[in-house]
Formats: sequence, structure tokens, C-alpha cells
Amino acid sequence: MIGNKKIIAVCVTKLHTVGVIEYICRLQKRVSEAGYKLMVFNSTTDFYRKDSNDVGAAAVYKIINYSVIDALVIYCENFRSEEIPRALISEAKKHSVPVVLLKGTEEGCHSVINEYTDGFKKLIEHIVCDHGITDTCFIAGNRENDPDSMLRIACYREVLWQNGIEFSEDNVEYGGYWNIPACQALYRILKKRGRPPRAIICANDFMAIAVCDELVKLGYKVPEDVVVTGFDGIPEAEYYLPRLTTCEEDFDSFAAQTVDLLNEIFAGADCTLTRLNKFRPHFSESCGCPTEMMNARKAAMDQFGAAHDSHAHEDFVYEWLDRALDTRDMSSLTSILPDVLISGSYLCLNSDFIMRALDDEQKENDRTFTERLEVIGSKYSDNSNCPRNIGISEMLPDAGSWLESDSACIFASVYSGREVYGYYLIKSDDLKYDSHRINRLIKALNISFNSLVGFYRQKMMLVGLRTAAFTDQVTGLPNLKGATEWFDEFSADPENHRKCMSVSVYAIPDYKFIYENYGIKEIEETLCFIAEALKHSNNDKCFIGYVAEGEFMVINYYDSADEIAPTINSATSRFYGILNEYRSSRSEYFVEVNAGCIEAHEGWDGTFASFYKLAGNEMYLNRLNANTERTVNKTKLPVDIYKRFELLVEKNLFAYHFQPIVDAYTGEIVAYEALMRPDKSINMDPGQVIQVAEEYGRLYDIEKATLFNVLGVLADSPESFRGRKVFINSIPGFFLKGSDYDNLLR
Repeated sequence: MIGNKKIIAVCVTKLHTVGVIEYICRLQKRVSEAGYKLMVFNSTTDFYRKDSNDVGAAAVYKIINYSVIDALVIYCENFRSEEIPRALISEAKKHSVPVVLLKGTEEGCHSVINEYTDGFKKLIEHIVCDHGITDTCFIAGNRENDPDSMLRIACYREVLWQNGIEFSEDNVEYGGYWNIPACQALYRILKKRGRPPRAIICANDFMAIAVCDELVKLGYKVPEDVVVTGFDGIPEAEYYLPRLTTCEEDFDSFAAQTVDLLNEIFAGADCTLTRLNKFRPHFSESCGCPTEMMNARKAAMDQFGAAHDSHAHEDFVYEWLDRALDTRDMSSLTSILPDVLISGSYLCLNSDFIMRALDDEQKENDRTFTERLEVIGSKYSDNSNCPRNIGISEMLPDAGSWLESDSACIFASVYSGREVYGYYLIKSDDLKYDSHRINRLIKALNISFNSLVGFYRQKMMLVGLRTAAFTDQVTGLPNLKGATEWFDEFSADPENHRKCMSVSVYAIPDYKFIYENYGIKEIEETLCFIAEALKHSNNDKCFIGYVAEGEFMVINYYDSADEIAPTINSATSRFYGILNEYRSSRSEYFVEVNAGCIEAHEGWDGTFASFYKLAGNEMYLNRLNANTERTVNKTKLPVDIYKRFELLVEKNLFAYHFQPIVDAYTGEIVAYEALMRPDKSINMDPGQVIQVAEEYGRLYDIEKATLFNVLGVLADSPESFRGRKVFINSIPGFFLKGSDYDNLLR
């Protein structure tokens, strides 16, 4: 109860569809007359597909605050999933809220069932008895999992049996309740019989109208050649020519009985099952019966008015949607949202819906709505008293003014798939008029919010990809690309060339030894430790990157050259102090880190690669001169091997073996892998070449020689490879630059 009014909550799907809206309109009138207030919780889908979209659509039923609801009414017929009504019933029972099921039953619930069998049988009897037609066929709905189809076929069978007419399954076809399948069913009948039967009885009006149209195209007249009947009593049946004989539901009596039952419930009545027979046949032109004249001009005016309103609102919504899809931030979207909202309506948004939609961890969270929701009102309403936010338990803003009006309140969730952005509500005095507008508007809102979230997602993905490309995933520091980009931006500012700079390289000579002997987890732990140690050792005026396997770079910049030596001395002292503590905690191996540093004074010039190489050379010299005792036992290379390495690179004394790559199924050679081998005169193995190149910072030279030499062999003797691919092993992080890259392309 809100104020002194009892609140009736009705849960439906597809409010705008014929039947549902007819009933709800009449229920609203009866509820208002009884002094109650009506809240309608509507889903734009009937949960037929049972996909992720159902989750967002079903969120509307989580808005219900059972502490203020006096009765829950569920229109069961339009729920294609039994799980949702059961969940609603369970939640209502937890709060001791009575439940009324329309066209459904469940233990512990009140039920109102409006049975149509008597009315439908009277319609069929009219065709058989009053018109004397015995040659009939029946077009049902769905062949499988459709209780209504089975029940309507049973009515057809019973009437035939009662009138001594044999029933045959050959005279039953299935049209799926829609026009195209109904026409296909008609053609199957014609194929079996060679001609149409004297009467075709359809399980709903949509199929009956489609069958009439198709028969006319084939040259048959309705009802002169073929009588056609329907079921449902949709408005089109009355305006169609010939006007359709059908079976109509008495929605007013159905709504009146619902309110009578609610009155009994509030008076303390026990659970009851009320069965109604409020379907009545309506005999008209499609079976050959005379019917009262229709005011064609008024009917045309009514239909034109409805169509004009529908098209005008459709154009209005599409025009707004074009604007909404161009928005690229939430503030831009919220600025135009009031333009599209219907007068007397509000959009209540989760306060963190953008972050929740972008956060994968939130997807498993059962919390559909936030405790507080941001409220956006229609520009066509007086929002002077509208609160800017409400609690989810309040359900609607300005409840006081709603209680004083005759309007019902309709709720629908705004969502995309599983992601719920909030909900839309409208206080409506004309549910039939507003239902289609609400349906269009909800879908437009869903599209606009989904587009905005998609844009944010794409932006985050691009940022993530860029971050991944420019950041080392282990240390979180910029990688070689990231460091190069930072230096290029730093160098592009002329003011920075007036500063002094120092470039330091810190390297772990035993990187591969630790990795190969102790595993990836151990080397990653070591790298992360050194990254953190460098951060703690240096001041804010610096850049730190992880630029190659086991190599870090620190670039410090200064306002005066006098700051360089104290800063570097302090940083290295702190760093090695932290490193010594780390070493003392490890007994497996000795973590050695070599460092080298160069200075660049005011007016400096050069590329990132040049400073990196110079600092690397200093680091290698310091390593060669170091006399640190280590617990790691590595094979020392002979002194003359370094001279041999210089000769190897200078004279390009590399040879290459091409190892076949074989298809295991066919035995055919499909490609070759190029393997570097130094010329025998050099007397070095490939491992020694790489080791010396790494120590001297000459890996780039090896990479360059490998690429040019292998492609040279391929160019000189392509017939040896017979069109097969050649794989070249590349050293990560040492990409060709400048003229070398251009020459390689040529």
C-alpha cells in the first residue's frame, strides 16, 4: 500500500499485443473504480527464445517492491518461459503477497481461467450445422509443444464427431499462427485435395486473413466458394473485407472477475480457481452471415488517425535515435534523453551502469539495480518537483501525485542482453494509445545505450591493445616500443633539449641461466623485483622501461648538470642496497645486475637507439671490468673468441643450413627453417655467437646479417626451394630501423 491506496502489480509480456492490452485497459478501469492503483511490469519479449536477452528483459520484475504491493497478478498466457512466473510467485510468497494467476494455475495461488472451448465449439457448430458444411479443413498453430493447438484441434474433432462427420488428420495442417506459414499450409491442403474444402477453420485471425487473401489470388471467392473463420477477435478482423467470422474474448467480464476476486482476497478469502466462459462467436461476412452495416467513414478515420499517430511517433523516435547514435559520452546522451521521453514518464538509470557494463567481474553479480538511481524526466512534463535520484524501493518519483490521478504506471527495463542500464516508467491515462509508443521507445533506448556502451568498450579495447603493444606484461613497464615512443615525444619538445639528461642501462647477465634452470616464475619474480627497486631508487624526474631480455633503461633529466652525479650516485647506491637485501634472501643463485650510464648535457641531440647503444656499451664495459664473486657457474669464453666474433661480423662469414619442415601425413617437404652457422674458419658455435653478441650489445648486427643473408640465398637460388616457404628466426626486440629496413624491403 502507498498512502491509503492498495497497489495491484500486474506482470505481463508484450503489453502492446492484441489481447493483453485489451485486458489491461479494462482492468485499469475496474481497478480505478474499486479505489486501487495499478502498476504494470512489462517485458518487450515473451521469453520464447530463452537467450541472454531474456535476462535483461526479465529485470523489470526485479523492480517490484513487495513491501508496498497488496496483490500480484500474473498474465501467464504470454510467458513462454515457466521459470519467470514461478520466480515471481516464490518471491511474492516470501513477502506474504497474494498471487492471482490469469490463465494459469499453481498451488497456493488464486486463478482466473477464461476458457474458450465452448465459444470456439459454437463457432464450428455454426459452420457445420447452420451452414450445413461438412467438407472442412483445420489450420492449427504449431505442430509441437503447443497446448492451444491441441485444444483447438480437439474442439474441431468433437464438433465433427457430434454431428456424425468423420475426423481425419489429413484435414489438419499447421500455420504457426502467422501469415506465411498459414499460406504454406493452404497450399499443402490444395496439393492433397486438388481444390480447397468448402470451409477452412483457422486457429487465429492472422492466419484466417492470410488464407482469405491467398484464396482470392487463386481465383476463389470468400465465402461463396470457401468459408473462412478465425479466432481471437483482433481489430483487423472487423475492418477486413469480408469481415471475419471469429471468436472474441469478453475482456471486460474477465477484468471485472479479476477485480471481484481481488476484493474477496482482501476480505480474507482462501485460494480459489475461477473458470469463466467469456468467449463468444461473432458471425460475419466470411461465413456468409449478414452483419450490421459499419460506418465506413468513421472506421477509416479511426484507422487513419491511429496509423498517422504511429508513423509520426515512429519518425520522431528514429530521428532522435540518429542523434543518439552520434553521441560519444554519457553527458551528451543524457542531454538529449528528455527530448524523446513521453510526457509523464521518467528514465531511472543505475548510478554506475557504464562501469558495470564494462567490468567483466560485475556480470556475475546478481544485483540488477543500484540502491540509488539517477532520474531523467521528460521535457514535456513539469519536472519542478521531480527528484534527481530515487531509491530502488521507491520505484517511481512523485508517487503522491500519481496516487491522486487516475493513471496506471507502466515499468519496463532498459537493457542489452544481460546488461541492465535502468528502467523506464510512464504514468498513463490511455494505455492502449501509449503501449505501442512505449514499445518503440524502449527499443530505441536499448539501442542508444547499447551503442554508447559499445563505443566505450571499443575505446577500452583499443587502449588495452595499445597498452599491451607498448607495455611489458610482466613488469608493467614500457617496453622497447613504449620507451622509443616516450623518448620521441620527449625529444620533440625543444624545451627538453635545454635540460641535461642521463641514460642508464641495468642488465641481468644471467637472465637465460635463471630462466632455463629455475623456470619462468622465478625469472618473472626477479624482473618484477628489479622493476620495483628501480622505481624506489629514482626520483620523479625519470623514465623507466624494460627494453630487452633482462635489460632495463632509466632516463633521468635535470635542470642543471650539477644534479647529474649526485642523482646517479644516490640512485645506484639505493638500488644496490635493495638488491643486496634481495640477494641475501636467496640461496639458489646470485642475482647480478650490471649498470652503465652516460650523460647528455644541454643542447643534446640523438635518437633513442643511439643513447641506448652508448649506455649499453658502458654497461658491458663495466661488466667486463667487474670482479664480483658469484655463485652461478658459467663457462667462460676464451679471450680470442671476441676477436673472432668481430671478424665474423665484419667479413660476414655466416653460413646457413636449411632444415626441412615435413608434412607428417604426406611426407612432403612444405617449408624450410634457416639455421645460422658461422664459417668453419671462425671456430665458433651458434650459441657462442649469440652469447658474445649479447655481451657486447651486437644482437642487432646478428639480426641484420641473418635477414639479409637468408633472403640473399633465397634470391640467388630460388630453384633450390621450389616455391616453398622459408622461416627465419628473429631476435625479439631488435627490429631493423632506418636505411637497413628500407634496404631490406628493396
